[in-house]
Amino acid sequence: MKEVPGKEPSAAADLTRRDFLKRLGVASAAALAAGGLGLALYDPKGPAPVQGQKTLSSLGDFGLPALAGTAGKMAIVRGRDRKVMVARGVMALGGMGAFVHPGDRVLLKVNAAFATPASLGATTHPEVLAAVAGLCYQAGAAQVLVTDNPINNPESCFAISGLAEAATAAGARLITPQARLFSPLSLPGGKLLVNWPVMAGVLQGVTKVMVLSPVKDHQRAGASLTLKNLYGFLGGRRNVFHQDINGIITELG
Repeated sequence: MKEVPGKEPSAAADLTRRDFLKRLGVASAAALAAGGLGLALYDPKGPAPVQGQKTLSSLGDFGLPALAGTAGKMAIVRGRDRKVMVARGVMALGGMGAFVHPGDRVLLKVNAAFATPASLGATTHPEVLAAVAGLCYQAGAAQVLVTDNPINNPESCFAISGLAEAATAAGARLITPQARLFSPLSLPGGKLLVNWPVMAGVLQGVTKVMVLSPVKDHQRAGASLTLKNLYGFLGGRRNVFHQDINGIITELG
């Protein structure tokens, strides 16, 4: 309010200030009420388990014994041809035959979180997916599966990112999230993964799991890498886990 020198503020102007303060108080109270409601509705244990479904205690162990001379080893490859780079990187770690054996059913867990083109780098690049799937088949894999539970519409995410086309071209089977694929999981000793729906159905009959993650910065985790990508196995309101991002990544491991 602009005051005229030598004059007292008018009653009307003073009333306007009072009205403003009243409205500010009402707005603040409404915001606090909304926040309180959000906290009241927050369920740290996740959705209730589906009746008749067995509660899982794990998703299985797909680990491999460390190859001689490869413990703690990382392959770093530079270049522009992704297919060549993937092949060189895998060869530096012993070749795909060291990980995939004849008859294996391999699940490739990609990051298809957003309905964005590959050029934005928010999702696994389709050329990387195609290269890895091809190497799996060359090593004798009986079947290669591709999956993720994206943040946005699954069909749109897989289509726009190019991952659906890449999977089909490589002879892999794309599995999108369906209600029948989810089962409740209670991790022994876990504080977050308690009665939480996980996409366990995609692992049925699978003998090997590979996580294909684009390297991204992340507001809370610092970096989004392999374990963070396992978020894609979770159902429910998984965004609540961002309140303890390091805790959920630990439990996913």
